[in-house]
Amino acid sequence: MKVFPCAVILVLVFPLSTVSGSPGDVIIPKDDSPLLEAESEVKKIAERSVECTNAVDDCICKYSAMLVTCESSLYKGWMQTKCAAACGFCTRESINSECKNNYPDKTCDMLVKNGFQHMAQFQLFMSCRCAKSLGLCETTAEPDTVEPTPEDTIDVEEECLKIHNQIRIHHGAEELSWCEKCADFAQEVVDKLQDSNEPMEHASREERTWLVNGELVVHGESLQYESEPLDCKGALHSWYSESELYDPHNPVTSMLEDAAHFTQMVWKDTKSVGCAKSRNYVACIYEPTGNIKNAYEIERNVQL
Repeated sequence: MKVFPCAVILVLVFPLSTVSGSPGDVIIPKDDSPLLEAESEVKKIAERSVECTNAVDDCICKYSAMLVTCESSLYKGWMQTKCAAACGFCTRESINSECKNNYPDKTCDMLVKNGFQHMAQFQLFMSCRCAKSLGLCETTAEPDTVEPTPEDTIDVEEECLKIHNQIRIHHGAEELSWCEKCADFAQEVVDKLQDSNEPMEHASREERTWLVNGELVVHGESLQYESEPLDCKGALHSWYSESELYDPHNPVTSMLEDAAHFTQMVWKDTKSVGCAKSRNYVACIYEPTGNIKNAYEIERNVQL
């Protein structure tokens, strides 16, 4: 993160030398003759093109479009004939180009957020290198298709709740109900983990505490990560395998060191659960929390 600002400075110092053309290279007619062209002529230009393209350099057209010259009463006719694609004058069906930034999306998004497109010295660079982030082009390509995996076709609530209750019945615990707020919180957790490069960390106790029927309730949390796509079945199977490591003769230590996921799954005093998943993470939030660090409570709540 500390290196990034420096990288941005380098980007901004050198890019203009790599852009073909500059605002001074654009020869825009100063008379109104182009305005006499009819709309039908513009449509003919689009229709007779295999692709919807600009007649002059794309960067220059995007730069001109960013300066709102497409609808200028003085330049509209010229823009229609020279920059039909950049101004959106082509028919949608004729467009066959990919809308993208020529710099990393995060870099362009950051530059747009900081208003570089409004700085005269960077406007040509921004229009040429960050067209997607500026909205100067329209994405028309079909999105990448991904074959659905089993976890995408099964409802998370149905799968997670069913497996929990199938397991609990074998350990003398009542069935859980679905907690929608817990599921929403779990979704926030997995989304945050999926988008970050940080080590997997549990939400704090404070974050997992909220009002339930007028009382502050602490919630339990179980997390699972796999490098391959993950679903509830895979996560819960991994958690339940910890039952082999649970030692009822040493409940506190074995729970804390080896079997916390298992003991939370079957904790008798827990009444509801909400789960969520991203591609590589599954999180389940339990209401109220189990795994109380007390031998009596563990023995009372965990039945083999």
